[in-house]
Amino acid sequence: LGECPRPWTCGWGSRGAGDGMSDSPKLRQFLADWQLEVYCYINHIAVNYRGSDRPGKGRLSRWLQQLSFLEEFQDGAGQACVRLREARTGGGAAEAPDLAVSPKAPPSAVPPAPPEAAPVRAVAPMAPPDTVPPAPSKAGVKCGAETSSGGGLGVKLSLAGGESSERASAEVARPSPMDVEPSSRANSKFCGEVSEARPSEEATSEELPVLGNTYKWEGNTYRDRAKWASRDVNVSHPLDDIIEYSKNFPPWRCQFARQVFHETPYESIDDFVNTLRQAATGADAAFLWPSERLKFMRSIATALHHLPTGCMISIKNARAIPEKYFNKHDELKGQVLDLYHGTSPMSLPDIMSAGLKPTLGAGCDALEAHYGITVPGVYLAKSWYVASTYPINPTTGRITESKSGISGGTRVAVDGSPPMRAVVRCIADTSRTLWHRGSNQSLLKPEDLFITHVFLYAAHDRLLHELHR
Repeated sequence: LGECPRPWTCGWGSRGAGDGMSDSPKLRQFLADWQLEVYCYINHIAVNYRGSDRPGKGRLSRWLQQLSFLEEFQDGAGQACVRLREARTGGGAAEAPDLAVSPKAPPSAVPPAPPEAAPVRAVAPMAPPDTVPPAPSKAGVKCGAETSSGGGLGVKLSLAGGESSERASAEVARPSPMDVEPSSRANSKFCGEVSEARPSEEATSEELPVLGNTYKWEGNTYRDRAKWASRDVNVSHPLDDIIEYSKNFPPWRCQFARQVFHETPYESIDDFVNTLRQAATGADAAFLWPSERLKFMRSIATALHHLPTGCMISIKNARAIPEKYFNKHDELKGQVLDLYHGTSPMSLPDIMSAGLKPTLGAGCDALEAHYGITVPGVYLAKSWYVASTYPINPTTGRITESKSGISGGTRVAVDGSPPMRAVVRCIADTSRTLWHRGSNQSLLKPEDLFITHVFLYAAHDRLLHELHR
């Protein structure tokens, strides 16, 4: 309340250390262990802090506001961060510079090089090389490089004593392996928008954020399960395989959530079935149409047009099951199981042509906490019934059984055919699972799935999408 030596704004007001707010020694120690006293993303605390005083889900942001030793600020990329108040005011220490520079920031936005005794941080990967602060001339300095992966995980680049300042400068200027882009999904666990981190083209397992001990086995690099990592994550995947897979599926190449208003019914059920047939006849199609005869296609169309409510038809993939699913006795391996994926009938042409596409959702946060990067995947269930409830968003409007509605059927054609839903049956080696929740929800790579059947079943007219009525 007195005169301030310089203007200062803080998202949580100007509370001081003596205003009776709470303290958290464990969080202090957590920030000290990660060397993030002057610069820590709130997302990083949400993912990695497992202290006994951590509040329940949805209350983390308010709890942080009540800690008198923390204050909030935003970095150059607009990400919410916290730091210790002593790091700015205690002992006459200089204010921590705003170090997270947007990839498209002009050179003038990069902070000048700090004094020799202060830590040097690398700028974002796409920043011009001439904007990187010069390294300190003193050899043997540890340089912290902050990224936005998983909430700003810290990475240490240690320079051995005796190296020249030119070598130190080159080490600091090396681009970060994590290219951060804004996320399109929000998660209350992270108190708002979550940054999607994907590996750069040159990323390797050695450049990932330090989240746990790594070890080599048969030429591959693996990471031990960290104490804060979820037990639902399969840690048996090599890090380099996960990096290569994530590079092939950045967020904008993943399957987006279905929007009913984008589904346009076909003119007739024959048109719909013929579209499925054309999508499943390519040489590299994931699903091969069982017969080239026109009579078979007309039979499927007739069956769908007269399909009673609650009944279904199945179409079998004509492709042979790959050899990798069999043992030496030509029998399916013991860990190979059938799994089911619920989807909209309007998505079947793309699925038959290119296979199932990964999505971002439950499990991606747990995978990022272990591997340090965003890992999408295909969600499947062991139960046909569970898969038939997906997509799960209510679309029918209010009905007798539910005030909020349920996920309804799609008007496939306007020729009087009943509303329909679809389920895809796959087989998969369950040892290749990326993540699982209980025994009925699993996340796998598309390459680890083989589609065997497609099911189409009819729903009642009153369970039609509200927008299709």
